[in-house]
Amino acid sequence: MSHGRRVSQTDPAYLLYRIGRAVTTALPERVLYELAWVAGGAVARFNRNKRTVVRRNISRVVSTDVEATVDEAFRSYARYWVEALRLPKPGSDEIRSRTTVEGIDGMAKHLDGGQGVIFVVPHLGSYDVAGAWVASHGWKVIAIAEELEPPELFQMFTRMRASVGVEVLPVGKGSSARALLNGLRSGAAVGLVADRDISGSGIEVEFFGEKTLIPNGPAVLALRTGAPIAVGALYQRPGGRYHCVVLDPIDVEAGKSDPDKIRHITEQIVANMEELIRREPGQWHLFQPNWPSDPGYRHA
Repeated sequence: MSHGRRVSQTDPAYLLYRIGRAVTTALPERVLYELAWVAGGAVARFNRNKRTVVRRNISRVVSTDVEATVDEAFRSYARYWVEALRLPKPGSDEIRSRTTVEGIDGMAKHLDGGQGVIFVVPHLGSYDVAGAWVASHGWKVIAIAEELEPPELFQMFTRMRASVGVEVLPVGKGSSARALLNGLRSGAAVGLVADRDISGSGIEVEFFGEKTLIPNGPAVLALRTGAPIAVGALYQRPGGRYHCVVLDPIDVEAGKSDPDKIRHITEQIVANMEELIRREPGQWHLFQPNWPSDPGYRHA
């Protein structure tokens, strides 16, 4: 066992993230944001293959200024990583003080009343920091994340998120599913990212004009528990500031998880995600083929 741990500690991915964390926690915030802007722009210019994918995704949302919006997406994504790697900085209270809010009342009413809420976000803006922002209100937050290799890398990100009040569970495990259900029943906010289906087990619905697979987990959880679904986004603003938008919760009555109900709820979630993405398409971090017509689509 000790030998395996020594090997994983020298894993290139693990070392790269450790170096990134050391840099982002050591440098002043202003310098980090400037570096992110420069680095994101450089990757946008030189990584032609990735730029082609991002351009194709962005073109589903906007028809003008596409190239400028693609550049913005790369720079926004670089800022996302700076912020994700330096958690718990700048701290939950500071994150909350830097954030303007639009539409939180519906979600807050449920959580303050002890009812769990499924908080769904697309890969938009600072979605890791969004969990810290929710937790900064005193609400319990549980999130699901894909396990990373080596295990130390997943543990590192789990500790970082826990430092700002976000409990992270590995995706696809029975224990995680039970913890989510128990969390919702005890009044927690469960955070799920739902604009890209990783497993291939999602439901096919129309998303920006073409059918593709979308995770059905939020709908299934809602039907199991009767928890409402609030779709939101934490948009990036200059100077390390944010603007949070939470749309009106989707009320769900607990009941049997039949396919028609799951589809109807998922379609409502998708419509809400589309609304949020259209507000700030340059902050949409969808860097993989996501529709069956895309070259390289993983579930083809």
